[in-house]
Amino acid sequence: MPIFQGDFVWEKPDICSLFESIYRGYPVGYLLLWKRKSAIFDKQ
Repeated sequence: MPIFQGDFVWEKPDICSLFESIYRGYPVGYLLLWKRKSAIFDKQ
């Protein structure tokens, strides 16, 4: 988990709500996305 994210974790309903908002054209603010070099996620 990126250090700037802290202990915040998105649950499945939160993710679904975000994508529904994007689909409906609602403003969602800024999203930061990037590709990881590895498909394996380190759990910190």
